[in-house]
Amino acid sequence: TFLKLGKETGISFFYPYQLDFRTRVYPKPVMLSPQSADYSKALLKFKFGKPMGNDDAFDNFAVCGAGLFGEVDKEDIKTRLQWVDENKERFISTANNPMEDNYWTKADKPFCFLAWCMEFRDFAKTEYSSDFITTLPIHQDCSNSGLQHYSAMMRDELGGKATNLVPSNKPKDIYAIVANKLEMKLRDVKETGVNNTDKVTKKKKKQLSPEEHIKHATDWLEYGIDRKLCKKSVMCVPYSLTQYSCRKYLHEHVEKMWIEKNISHNFGEDLFHATQWLTPLLWESIQDVIVGAREIMKFLKDVSKLVSSENLPVSWTTPLGMPVTMFTYKKKSKRVKTQMGDTVIKNVKLSLTEDTNKIDKKKTSQSICPNFIHSVDASLLQLAVVKAHKLGVDNFSLIHDSFGVLAPDVDLMSLALREAFVEIYSQDVLANWAMEMKQMLSDKNKAKFPKLPNKGNLNIEDVKFSKFFCV
Repeated sequence: TFLKLGKETGISFFYPYQLDFRTRVYPKPVMLSPQSADYSKALLKFKFGKPMGNDDAFDNFAVCGAGLFGEVDKEDIKTRLQWVDENKERFISTANNPMEDNYWTKADKPFCFLAWCMEFRDFAKTEYSSDFITTLPIHQDCSNSGLQHYSAMMRDELGGKATNLVPSNKPKDIYAIVANKLEMKLRDVKETGVNNTDKVTKKKKKQLSPEEHIKHATDWLEYGIDRKLCKKSVMCVPYSLTQYSCRKYLHEHVEKMWIEKNISHNFGEDLFHATQWLTPLLWESIQDVIVGAREIMKFLKDVSKLVSSENLPVSWTTPLGMPVTMFTYKKKSKRVKTQMGDTVIKNVKLSLTEDTNKIDKKKTSQSICPNFIHSVDASLLQLAVVKAHKLGVDNFSLIHDSFGVLAPDVDLMSLALREAFVEIYSQDVLANWAMEMKQMLSDKNKAKFPKLPNKGNLNIEDVKFSKFFCV
């Protein structure tokens, strides 16, 4: 992709890309790339633009702006377009004087939203002419792509609906669904004082009194349970989320909201224990919603344990035919003593680690889910780009499951993406992976090979007609 840095400078350059061992696509340069932070990628535009053209292209442009701001990004398309129409003057004002009119700072992605406002202002100056040359990347983001892949593999109807694999008038929000589940559980605890997740563990965790449970539930309900609180945890489920990470994400979210949005809380200095108390309830809420994904993840881990038990690396072929191998060897450390200093001699002890020739079973089990999903997700991106290029799209700004093209090309990219997804899942991706694994095993372990999870009745062809699959 050929990108330009700023209209005034005219600096143009290509981005070299590389594939990691899972065939995931990454730009080689750091700091300034489409995959960088919000303030960095907001600087980038395509060098070669296209005329805005018809109303469909502008609608795509407008929907992107609404998504970057985040106020109505979970509403239907008509509501998003109406929001843009009602706030035109705000966009132009903040674009003309961003240092004084800080409206843009309220956006979920402030710098990219400001770049969008500047493009909108330039477009408005032409009285919304169809000849206006747009150069801003317009991104379509998939609805939790990891869970989309799990739902497609399982033909999971519930998961498919929750992740927008089937058509609907309004986008489904799996983060909000989990948040609603969590809020219901908290209300039950507040009313009864009973927390069923507060069980004795191997470490004999101290049981809390009903009054303590009620206090925790009340504090969290007063703080507010919303999709943003649950988002990071739900998003990381396909990549082997642990309760340890779940608690950390809750803690980080509360601190971030306090620092950036000045949203206060009643947890005081005991935020650790507050998030530790909430974590099992959030974990249970996630498990209630994500059923099919849990079955596949358990299957992947069980099979990987069999493979690694024979000291073999887990290896498979992506849907596009690329080989992937997980080299997860155990490490051994070596203590090195040395002396440093001229007049005063100090003993310095260093530890050096190196790989052994033994496969790390635990690490293999922990790594298989994210690596497998990333390899399938990478295949989707690669196939979608090839299909889109054949349709005439020649500018791409790619972030794994987010596809940036020019506004006039969004519909073509959308078509290519949905066709690529259906093509990949017209084959049994999970069964193909399982067959490769089984062929590696000894007869003894072949007899232990687990059964494939039962499939649902999701019609994968529905993806072609799902507006909110990736928007």
